[in-house]
Amino acid sequence: MTVDRLELGTRILPLSNIQKLTVSLLATLLVTGCSINEFGLIHTEIMQTETASVYVTSAPGIHLDTRDAQPSLTLGHYKATHVFVAPSSEAEEAILPANPFQTQHPHLSASRVVGLQLKSGEGETSFTLGLREHTSLSALDRTQSDCRLIRYLPNNLEQTFLRVSDGGDCFLEL
Repeated sequence: MTVDRLELGTRILPLSNIQKLTVSLLATLLVTGCSINEFGLIHTEIMQTETASVYVTSAPGIHLDTRDAQPSLTLGHYKATHVFVAPSSEAEEAILPANPFQTQHPHLSASRVVGLQLKSGEGETSFTLGLREHTSLSALDRTQSDCRLIRYLPNNLEQTFLRVSDGGDCFLEL
């Protein structure tokens, strides 16, 4: 598809090469999809292990994520994995929230961005062009003597393990 001119009503405007590139890029992004948090053209997968709930989100095109302390705008492909504590009973498991961010914070977050990303917040301000992979752990409450054991294998999410305890059994093997 070649764009040589832009028709606005009855006026035809000739386009420069930069304008052609801009129009083509915007048209491509609009065709591939747009999403905000968990709404729009987005794929979300919820995986339950014995000790963790794993939420995987994948979004092509333009994606705006405002759930985190560091909101981001991505043009390209966005994929994020968040690990939460598993429900402690069958009753809780039956009502797993579609958006767990409303009730709890993830203990581990991993993201992979291919394309362009603008991210800004209290912990980070960044601009990415290309590939970026980032994994972070949430802070534990300093007023308690909790400890956390995590096994996270990005290529084998079914084996994700998460235990948060008061410190007594912290050093048990996975």
